[in-house]
Amino acid sequence: MFRTSKEMWIERLTEWGMKFMRLLPPELSHEIGLALMQRSGFQKLPTPQYRISYNQLTTRVPGIGQLRHPIGLAAGFDKHAQAPLAFAHLGLSFLELGTITPRPQNGNPKPRLFRYSDQRAIINRMGFNSHGAERVAERLAKLPFDQHPVPFGINLGKNKDTKMEAAIDDYNSGLNKFRNHADYFVINISSPNTENLRNLANESFLSELANSNRDLLEKIWIKLDPDTGKKDFQQLIGSIAKLGFQGVILTNTHKVSWP
Repeated sequence: MFRTSKEMWIERLTEWGMKFMRLLPPELSHEIGLALMQRSGFQKLPTPQYRISYNQLTTRVPGIGQLRHPIGLAAGFDKHAQAPLAFAHLGLSFLELGTITPRPQNGNPKPRLFRYSDQRAIINRMGFNSHGAERVAERLAKLPFDQHPVPFGINLGKNKDTKMEAAIDDYNSGLNKFRNHADYFVINISSPNTENLRNLANESFLSELANSNRDLLEKIWIKLDPDTGKKDFQQLIGSIAKLGFQGVILTNTHKVSWP
């Protein structure tokens, strides 16, 4: 495929930029990247071109709608909804923003993001660092963003200092705050980095959540962890289907011991 000199120059600058960013601590380079993507000049860069027709990749996801292709932004990358316009410009077919907690919180102490370059991978223990629902909702309200061509979802979590018996209030608060800002919602009860969060994966909690949000059930997905035993997993899937949630998202980080 023929490339213009401008495209070749942009590709070269991108390569140099990536080499520089990898010299910095992982979380700092991530923050710099998001800050650059927030600038209006980013939208002036050419949208990536694809050799395969979108028509061959079209996907329909219940509760979300028609996607141009099945590749989107997973939660955890744009935690604070800082650059959804830029990610949409990259050609992604959907965006999942968050995890967002009701109140701002710092997350786990740094360092908490680690590169494994030889495996082309990263490992994180962020702990739901969040700007908080109020600030993120204000940010989304200001965006000239038409969410229909590129649907986006909001991934919700509970604050670290919220007691387990009050966790339902955190999730209900998030659903209410973003009900007019998102195409779908994800209830994150799968992260290993918030103490006891995975204990919420039970029928009692899910029933309470469903009863409190009947009008949103077709837009709500439940995110489960990969360490659930087979029997418990089967029971959870049965409960989620019976209660009327749209579906499940699988999976999150395995729980491991840290030094």
